[in-house]
Amino acid sequence: MKKSMILLSALFLSSVAFSQDMASVSGAKPMNKAGIAFESLSYDFGTLTLNKPVSHTFKLTNNGNEPLIINRVATSCGCTASEYPKEAILPGKSADIVITYNAASSGTFSKSATVYSNATDETVVLKIKGVVQ
Repeated sequence: MKKSMILLSALFLSSVAFSQDMASVSGAKPMNKAGIAFESLSYDFGTLTLNKPVSHTFKLTNNGNEPLIINRVATSCGCTASEYPKEAILPGKSADIVITYNAASSGTFSKSATVYSNATDETVVLKIKGVVQ
């Protein structure tokens, strides 16, 4: 009898814990987080002229339910610069990140800009490429 009561108690506690885990997985408890979604993650400039800066605007949207804050955008070299919003981006709103490239040498290039924000634990990498004549 004692074994049966212990077994039933353990079974009951396991089912309660499992149902709470499933509630959080199913979305019953919404997580409050900012989200970040880009229209595109890469851009091909095609053929460029040496020492003539070019820019591309990457459009992003906060698809979360908390304000999105861009902490920083780190470019892969000194020939690439970034401009990004310093103020919070509200849920459902859009903003722009502008990446500017100034070619100092001819040939093909591929550069990146890493976006750090409060949206996720991961970073987002934006890529640009082209050929400099």
